[in-house]
Amino acid sequence: MPSEALHKPPSSPPAIPNPPRYPGEMLAFDVAQETNLSNRFPLVLSAMSTAAQIRAQIKEVLIQKEANRETLKQLHLQKIHLRRQLNAVKDPVARLPLEVSSEIFTLCLHSCQNTSANTPILLMTVCHEWSNIALSTPTLWATLRIVFPKANSYKEVLSTRLERARNRPLHVSIEFTGPADPNVLSLLWRHPAQLKSLSVFLGPTEHSFAPGIFDAMTPPKLDSLTTLIFRCGTEVKCCHWSYLIRLLRCSPNLIQLGLDNVTPLDMWTDKCAKDLVFPHLRQIIFSQHSDRVQGSPDFLKTVFAPQLQTLYLPISRTDFTHNDFHSLLRRSLPPLQELVLDCSALFGHALTEEALRLIPTLAQLKIISPSLPVMRHFFIVLALPANNSLLPNLVSLKIRAVAPPSESAWVLIQRALKARRKQIKHASITVVTKGKVKMPSQDIVVSLMDLSVTGLHFFLGEAQKQTV
Repeated sequence: MPSEALHKPPSSPPAIPNPPRYPGEMLAFDVAQETNLSNRFPLVLSAMSTAAQIRAQIKEVLIQKEANRETLKQLHLQKIHLRRQLNAVKDPVARLPLEVSSEIFTLCLHSCQNTSANTPILLMTVCHEWSNIALSTPTLWATLRIVFPKANSYKEVLSTRLERARNRPLHVSIEFTGPADPNVLSLLWRHPAQLKSLSVFLGPTEHSFAPGIFDAMTPPKLDSLTTLIFRCGTEVKCCHWSYLIRLLRCSPNLIQLGLDNVTPLDMWTDKCAKDLVFPHLRQIIFSQHSDRVQGSPDFLKTVFAPQLQTLYLPISRTDFTHNDFHSLLRRSLPPLQELVLDCSALFGHALTEEALRLIPTLAQLKIISPSLPVMRHFFIVLALPANNSLLPNLVSLKIRAVAPPSESAWVLIQRALKARRKQIKHASITVVTKGKVKMPSQDIVVSLMDLSVTGLHFFLGEAQKQTV
């Protein structure tokens, strides 16, 4: 009946057997269930079984990979160890004592002057043994090149290099081509007793001559400093006299002083006029455009250098008279051995007999751009029999002229060289000219050739084209 069908209770789900109570019954149940599922879902179970096997294989591969990686690591370390043993057998440097290897590496600083600051870094990249030698050689790290503004971010690098240099003398080059961080320089000034040589370059930028730079640059005392080179960019006014003088006064034990293209921003003042005493100074070199130095004659007058041996003055300012040169000689009475003079303009008057008698120890003399009157006067003085005691130790004489000597001047030159033939061993006259040099007469040439028989080596010719 329809009403009975509507009220008929739903059919019950299939009865599930009672779960097993014992292990044997459990196994029988699992087998039955698996058999039942296998019959109903054969593809699903097959895929699950395949995935499990693949996972197991992947796990096994990973285990083998880790084992192989560890093996490769051990083999790599073994190869490094064997390679070092091979280097120790084959590399001559590795077989040497550490002291000898360090000395060889130190010589690299002299053969690679332009890159000497990077020499230890380059040596460390060769091999492990060379790296150990470089780290054990403090002298390699004692050459520093500090370039601003790049060096502003190198505080840690500079600190590390100073630490590796230990207590060795420091040779430092500082280049200002942009803004400088005084804190970087302060690291250097913590070692004033180690500073042996200092080269300062001020580039063509408005930051180069900022007073703050020199405030940071100037330490209380640089008693160990023996070499000071001060350079400026071409045609750039780069510093103040007061800063330069302050740096010089901090360096009483200088042996070598070089001023290259130094053009101060200010004039020489009375504050700068106090004597600069350098009891050990042996070399003063003005070079390139130092003739633009305002107050350089006054600077020369303040210098007292009783041990001066080399003086290089290629200065052609008309206000740089012979009195400035004479003042230095009279004040210091130095044992001068090498003298280079630019005799253009009025500076030619420095070659007076009075001045030459103040330097009896002079062995090498070079005269640049002498005028014809200056040349004639010099050789007349040199040829006079009464002046045999003048420059008694002179062995080398070089003339670099802008015009060839006249015939009468050649006669004086021949006479002077003949009078000093037992003394002067090397003489040369180089003419800087675009045209062809006019040779002296045949008689003069024959006379000069006769002098060569006595041991005098004489050269005559154009610049870079000298002929005997």
